[in-house]
Formats: sequence, C-alpha cells, structure tokens
Amino acid sequence: MKNANVLLFLFFLTLVMAGCEKDKDAEPTKQDTLMAKNWKVTEAKAVPTGTTAEFNIYSLLVDCQKDNYLDFNTGGVVVADEGSTKCTPNAPQSVPGSWIFQ
Repeated sequence: MKNANVLLFLFFLTLVMAGCEKDKDAEPTKQDTLMAKNWKVTEAKAVPTGTTAEFNIYSLLVDCQKDNYLDFNTGGVVVADEGSTKCTPNAPQSVPGSWIFQ
C-alpha cells in the first residue's frame, strides 16, 4: 500500500510539472535592442534625389573611421567611440551625444 501511495504521488507530481508552462520572456523593446551592444557601421548606401543609382558611402570612409562604433545608453545618451585606430591622435577617444526614437 505504501508503494501505491508513492506511485500515486509521483504520478500527480508528474502531471502538475507537465502542466506548468514556463513564462515567456517579454520581447525586448527597440530601445533595449539598441542598448544591448555597441554598433559599428559596416555598410552605408544612398540614392541621390532624382536618380535611381545607389551610391556606396561606406567606400569613402578611411580605415581609421571603419573601426568606430556607437554605444547607445539609457537617458538618451550615445557615445561615439574612435575604436582602436584614431584618425587624429589628439582627438578625444569618445564623444557623447544624444538619441531619441521618434
């Protein structure tokens, strides 16, 4: 009888555990996604007004600009960082700015 009670208890425990569903994590907001990591430009294109031709702006950047990145923070603060190679040795490593979603 003791074994039957243990088996019955384990059976109901299994049902209870199988019926419990883990809460789904909330989808991150656009702001959360933006602030989750540093952002580096790897491609930039433009289509001048009145044309249909695409223009590669990224190809105009020099190598010291291609390693720069942006760090978006809470409170609307963004930091533009020069990366590992600075174009101008005396320039600050990073410059703060502001951002907002509209």
